[in-house]
Amino acid sequence: AALRGDTSDNLPGVPGVGEKTAAKLITKYDSLEALYDDLESQTPKLKENLAAAREQVFLNRDLMTMIDDVPTGDIDPDSLIIRPFDRDAVRGLFDELAFASLWHRLEALGGVAQGSADQLDVDVVTVTTNDQAASMASSEPVTLEGVWQGDDLIGVVVSDTPARFLPLDLLPSWLEALGDDGSIVGHDVKPVLRALLDAGMEPPRVSFDTMIAAYVINPAQRAPSLEDLAYREIGVDVQESPDDEEVGEQPSFSFEEPSIDLEGPARRALAVERLVVPLSEQL
Repeated sequence: AALRGDTSDNLPGVPGVGEKTAAKLITKYDSLEALYDDLESQTPKLKENLAAAREQVFLNRDLMTMIDDVPTGDIDPDSLIIRPFDRDAVRGLFDELAFASLWHRLEALGGVAQGSADQLDVDVVTVTTNDQAASMASSEPVTLEGVWQGDDLIGVVVSDTPARFLPLDLLPSWLEALGDDGSIVGHDVKPVLRALLDAGMEPPRVSFDTMIAAYVINPAQRAPSLEDLAYREIGVDVQESPDDEEVGEQPSFSFEEPSIDLEGPARRALAVERLVVPLSEQL
């Protein structure tokens, strides 16, 4: 690595020296010192490049060498155990620093104390007729979340009390009743719009997209996931509550069609609905 460099650590290598050439040289010479003692044996171009990069090559080696003489005599091993920490405080700091992926890695390590996020309780009913679908049209913006099976859109869940699942074959009736005056609200609604177009339907007008709004409010951060945004802005946990999960069941094989999760999209739609006001106030 001292010869070829490491782009992830912003360490430049010797021009023209890649993985194979570096391995060949180290195999032959065992050390950088031995290689540079024998520069005259290299091809003119390689000799020139090695000579010009000598200082950087040895610096690379120093920077990449693991330090193994750190004094540890005063360290209590028990103090190194990961302990519960304040989720809200750490999450707030990570959000400020745009440490999105690092937060998920930290969660995976464990030690996250129970936060103060609210759990979303939802009920979902399935719309079964075209008349029912048409009756759901409204002049007010309708908050929805796509329901997917793999890459295929199989319907949408509309936020309501209770939430309503519109299967794909009933969407034309709903969209027709929605008309030009109606509009939708969602989080990253582009995939749903594209799927509707692919299915031969005219997509509705989008009046608010929480992902775009969050990006406009803070362009320095990447577009946040709905889970991150809901937790940060309204203290809501979009994920399923651990208390709702069935515990103690043994896994078994099943040849039946997998059931469709409607509560997950319903929770997401409800979170989006609650996010519109606080995000609008920040725009």
